[in-house]
Amino acid sequence: MTSRYVAVAPSRTGSGSGLEAWVPANELRPGMRVQTPTGAWADVTDVRRWQQQATVHNLTVTNAHTYYVVAGETPVLVHNCNGNVKSGDWHHVFNRHSLSSRHPGKSRFSTDNTDTIRRQVEMALKNGERSSNGLKGGHLHEYDFGRTVGYDRAGKPLTGVRVVVRDKKIVTAFPIKIGSSSTP
Repeated sequence: MTSRYVAVAPSRTGSGSGLEAWVPANELRPGMRVQTPTGAWADVTDVRRWQQQATVHNLTVTNAHTYYVVAGETPVLVHNCNGNVKSGDWHHVFNRHSLSSRHPGKSRFSTDNTDTIRRQVEMALKNGERSSNGLKGGHLHEYDFGRTVGYDRAGKPLTGVRVVVRDKKIVTAFPIKIGSSSTP
């Protein structure tokens, strides 16, 4: 189940109750909280791992990247897109779209920290809505973080990240207003 992702919230002592991240199912630990179909959060009390040989069936649901599976008696929200890409033009992303970028007319992340930007881009790849960008071998991932992750050309806050992928390589990534078709 390593390619499946589970919606995980901060622990009860965390700072919020909303979706924190999509975590690979094999990284679940006791104390984590997972989202149920009703939107409630269930505590992970135990994790058991085993190997067995079995017939399995992969599930692909057209236009749906998330769905529920039953773990014991509890339905859990999972995500079937692992966002794997071969490589990325990270230099372009950091140079053109970091907070202190000198390239005019570009949206910018709210930080210069390359690790933070990379994590946001990777989260958008794993959790974002995937759509075609009209180029052969290309597509987009867009994800709304629900908090400010960058700023538009006028300095207005943006909550989403768009990742442009072509031939399994990140071409660019930048903050966006979700629902916007504008370019960086």
